[in-house]
Amino acid sequence: MKSFILGVGACSALAHPFAINPECNANAGSAACDSACTADQTSCIIACNQDPVCISGCSRDFVECQNTECPCYGECYEGCPCSYETSYCTDYPESGEDIEVLVFQPSKKDAKSPKQIRFSWPVVGKGGELGEHSVRDAVINIPASMDEERRGMCSFTLNGEMYIVGGGNTDHPSNIPFRTRNYKIGKTEIEQLPDIPFEMQSGRCINYDGESVMFTASWNKGYDTYIWKGVQGEYEQVGRPTYDHYVGDVVVFNDENGENGVMIIAGEFEYYGTTEFYNPRTKSWSYKNRVKEHEWLYGFTTINLNGVAYMFGGKEFSKEFRRDIFMMSEPFKWEMHPQKLVADRLYHRSIQTGRHVLHFGGYAYDYQEAWELLEDGTFEMTTADYITNEWKYYPYIFNVGKNDF
Repeated sequence: MKSFILGVGACSALAHPFAINPECNANAGSAACDSACTADQTSCIIACNQDPVCISGCSRDFVECQNTECPCYGECYEGCPCSYETSYCTDYPESGEDIEVLVFQPSKKDAKSPKQIRFSWPVVGKGGELGEHSVRDAVINIPASMDEERRGMCSFTLNGEMYIVGGGNTDHPSNIPFRTRNYKIGKTEIEQLPDIPFEMQSGRCINYDGESVMFTASWNKGYDTYIWKGVQGEYEQVGRPTYDHYVGDVVVFNDENGENGVMIIAGEFEYYGTTEFYNPRTKSWSYKNRVKEHEWLYGFTTINLNGVAYMFGGKEFSKEFRRDIFMMSEPFKWEMHPQKLVADRLYHRSIQTGRHVLHFGGYAYDYQEAWELLEDGTFEMTTADYITNEWKYYPYIFNVGKNDF
């Protein structure tokens, strides 16, 4: 019977060019199973007491273990569910839920050796539990012009390509050349593209429908709004919001008619605390509400989770930091979420990655936090002990593949 099973395993190995399926959907369960097989092999070899025939048998048993018990190998090459019952499918998460991001430090003008890192945080439990995070330098060539000043830029993804544009963090004339820069992130290097035809200094940008990017709320240009469509960048200036939402934020949302658009919220000098909505069909902005708690609020982040908009952190102008979380499930009614941030966060970035929202960087010494939205509407938060020092104005962060960069 044993030789028959080994024969099946051998045929499976020959049928596939890899011992493990690199595109399998059960990497966590596969790794756990592989570790168990390895532990059994180690115990077997020790028990052999240096007998080469015995050790050879341990190696065959190890291959059999992988090919008959582990997802992504042999008889379960395509991944979960396997043709047989296994806890390595039921007790471990599917692939694609791990946190894998590329992050660029928003460094000061002429900073020495600004960082760009690959931050990895694997999901190890079926319930979304996170394992040990890891950080390494990203492998990518960066043009010197980008390193001259990285603060106040804006990042987005369009048609599968990653971009970082604009920049400059003050209104000093020396910042003018930075405001129209345009970079595309390739697999091995960042390419400087022709300048964008408007200034983006600490402005906001967002891909709101998969094919179009909005640019707005830039320094001293807070009423200007541009839309970029197409791979080559076809720019159009459209309607302007009523209020200056500089250093507020933008988030995709559906209005009361179910039409998809963009909300822009609050801002450092926006003393009314307003929310406005951009309708792509009419190419116009409309005032939606005013919230007292949003007056002078800036430096927060926003994100849409399952159709609900959330705001995290920020600061009230000339006053204290805010740890509030606001949410909007109905257009356009903001309400306070019962939870608070566990630490002050300002000028950070938030990105949805798998089942988590990752809060990264910020004003001072900041730990990185992953927040998972639970079925009861609350968040479960996990902290990584990787600390960033003044990664403010804002980190540029992208979801990437496990082996990218």
